[in-house]
Amino acid sequence: MLCSCAEHRFTLSLLADYRNYFTFEIIMTDRNGGRTTMSSRAVKGSGGEAQAPFYVAIAASLASAYFPGLSRGRPKGMGLALFDEAFNKLDVPNTQALLTFFSDMGLQLMIAGPEDKRATFTEVLDTIILVNKSLDGNSVYVDAEFPGSLAKRELAKINPDHVGIEGFRQIAAE
Repeated sequence: MLCSCAEHRFTLSLLADYRNYFTFEIIMTDRNGGRTTMSSRAVKGSGGEAQAPFYVAIAASLASAYFPGLSRGRPKGMGLALFDEAFNKLDVPNTQALLTFFSDMGLQLMIAGPEDKRATFTEVLDTIILVNKSLDGNSVYVDAEFPGSLAKRELAKINPDHVGIEGFRQIAAE
């Protein structure tokens, strides 16, 4: 005999929810074979160290959802990933590595980001849309940039995060 009372429906809903009896963890292995878990890294690491694994998990999850069963070849479809002020705690090399990873997974990124991240994004993204409000607040200006491979290479050459501050000074002096 089935009971339809509220107490049993509540118990059944608890049992049906996998979060009540599964624990999930991501185990990360570095190049030297050292292992750590995402939860321990999130607690101990800097903001960027804690953020990076989540972006990897997000990319893998989105690619799996957008392109289920794809084992080889380039995925077909939009694979859109939207972020607001993404990668804000990450340094330039890790940000660019993650942006490239998303692209390699077949995902297209749409990122709302602050002006200070523009150079970081310009080196690896294909389109930059600039949206600025006029000083009086009555108008909005929209412009698009499409950095080509030459522009990306030249920006990478002078980026102090790639060549170090001394390398940047040397390039600037030339």
